[in-house]
Amino acid sequence: HPGIVGVEVLTCEADLVTGRLPVTHELVAGTGFLWAPVIVTLADWLCACGMGPNLPEDVSFTTIEMKANFLGTVREGGSVVGRAGRSTAAAQRRSGTSRSPTSPTRRPSRSSAAPRWSCRGRSSNPRFWYDKRQLQPLGEEPLMTTAIEVHGACDARFSRVRDAFADNFSKRGEVGASLAVMLDGRMVVDIWGGSADVAGNRPWESDTIVNTFSTTKGITAICAHRLVEQGLFDIDAPVASYWPEFAQAGKEKLPVRYLLSHRAGLPALHEFLPAGTAYSNWDLFVERLAATEPWWEPGTKHGYHAITFGHLVGEVIRRVSGMTVGTYFRKEIAEPLGIDFHIGMGPEFDSRTAEMISASLVPPDPNHPIAKAFADPNSMTFHAFMVSLDNSLDPTFVNSREWRAAEIPAANGHGNARALARLYGALARGGDLDGFQVLKPETIDAARVEQSYGEDAVLFMPTRIGLGFMLDLLETPLTPTRAMFGHPGAGGSIGFADPEMKIGFGYAMNKMIMTVDLVDPRWQPMVDAVYASL
Repeated sequence: HPGIVGVEVLTCEADLVTGRLPVTHELVAGTGFLWAPVIVTLADWLCACGMGPNLPEDVSFTTIEMKANFLGTVREGGSVVGRAGRSTAAAQRRSGTSRSPTSPTRRPSRSSAAPRWSCRGRSSNPRFWYDKRQLQPLGEEPLMTTAIEVHGACDARFSRVRDAFADNFSKRGEVGASLAVMLDGRMVVDIWGGSADVAGNRPWESDTIVNTFSTTKGITAICAHRLVEQGLFDIDAPVASYWPEFAQAGKEKLPVRYLLSHRAGLPALHEFLPAGTAYSNWDLFVERLAATEPWWEPGTKHGYHAITFGHLVGEVIRRVSGMTVGTYFRKEIAEPLGIDFHIGMGPEFDSRTAEMISASLVPPDPNHPIAKAFADPNSMTFHAFMVSLDNSLDPTFVNSREWRAAEIPAANGHGNARALARLYGALARGGDLDGFQVLKPETIDAARVEQSYGEDAVLFMPTRIGLGFMLDLLETPLTPTRAMFGHPGAGGSIGFADPEMKIGFGYAMNKMIMTVDLVDPRWQPMVDAVYASL
């Protein structure tokens, strides 16, 4: 960024650099959770400073941990604080040697690091000005390789699924996770392992739950379909029939179907919500949505309603049932089915809730459409993910009591793999499990009929969507049957049903991995192992 003059290095060790990026111009800061190729982060400066004059030649710092201002606006005179961990592998690749883990490391003297210095450089990209010759790209760094003990139960027939789960830790940077598979009403895989926190102090237990982000959308959709079965609303009736205030800005005839299929043209508000209100003030959010003019003519195309989906569908649920989504789901589905999944939860759950760990992501090419969209705070895509500019989506916030207590039916459901597999396992066999009917077979069939397919107006990539559920892309399917329906969540969680094979699949983890195409590298090996075991 042309206005930034450097990074202050507060402490400078051989294994850790802690620093602050002073801001001389207002900017938006963030990394990891969203694709942010032109958003300035401390990571760039610490990577460069890691090769500064006070450090050993074989040390580079490319593992970044943001401490503040993960996402949001940083005003002039503010700062972004974070630290960078040492990357031994990068040093070995540069030098062509390998150092014994017990070999001493030369440490810079405190006196040399005391006079805070700035690392300055230039690059061909005017948005960043680190010295590219000194920077090891994040994408070239190997993920952590840790062997862990896998706990739980796994049918011998599905042992390769257990192996694929373990491989995620040794090969793909897993920290803590659970995986469950239900086959025709029987739980054949219910396993977990790793750590529930980044420090490794809390083991992942049988009852550990975790934020699943957009996997929550599938749960919200199930609630909506159950209400249709109960005769409380018609999916093809205007939203305004149940929510009169919605009949503004040309939306008086917009049907509920468009809300579920991401065709409503309301993926975002046109203005940011006031700081501190994005998720704590439901009434304000839905009031703004009711007054919002669609970004496109409803029904003419589709675009991912990343946050607004939950409030749009959720307000219809609230109007017709008299209950919030979280309350309706708990009373009507979670408790009768015996599943540990919550949309809004009290402090009594905190002790067994895993800590979310933000993603490390190499931003896409600046010319990528998603990159250009996130570079423009006025763009529809930017607003779709950033409903306010108060750091409400930073890793600290999603681990906070405020986030967990809120009801965000598009993004903050907390549960585990067992809950997801059990719920989708019921849908995979006609909706009935242990005598409880989640949905009727005909409702399930209607819910997974394709409504939208093609270029997504928000994500700039193909998506295929039913009534509230993501469907397998025909060109690059996750499952061999191409019959799955369900929903993934940011960073890697996923739940889906395959009615053809009567499979319910659930996966929940705390280490986020973000890719531009939204395909998590951990999914395919586990899913392939499931189908290979049939």
